[in-house]
Amino acid sequence: MLTSDQKVILRELSLYTTFLAKALSPLAAPTFCELLLGGMLSGEGFVTQALLTIHYENFWNSYHHWVSQGKWRWRNLAHRLILLVSSKVPDGQTIPLILDDLTLERCSDKAPACRIHHQHSKKKRGFYRLADGK
Repeated sequence: MLTSDQKVILRELSLYTTFLAKALSPLAAPTFCELLLGGMLSGEGFVTQALLTIHYENFWNSYHHWVSQGKWRWRNLAHRLILLVSSKVPDGQTIPLILDDLTLERCSDKAPACRIHHQHSKKKRGFYRLADGK
């Protein structure tokens, strides 16, 4: 049986998760919720650790594929997260944010190519032949 404090925590967690999931399509929301809760329980930021913590429903590689190539916009999710955090801060209180170049688009008149984002994780796959043809 849950205590009243545990019920409050679960209610708030449910509200926050539902609020964030609204940034995604109805098909993507369950996958997001599984990864979110798995990440919170594992204490790690890795998809594999999150999946090892929960009883997941899909194939293991489906989650990695959803994160890297799924049809969802991380900016919509980030926007919902900022709305959620700002709704919990008292009026007039400053919220310190640290934003890197992943969330803030670079721009400069002196360096127009700075808007080009290189995806470092996209490496060539496959096998390479040795010089002697083996």
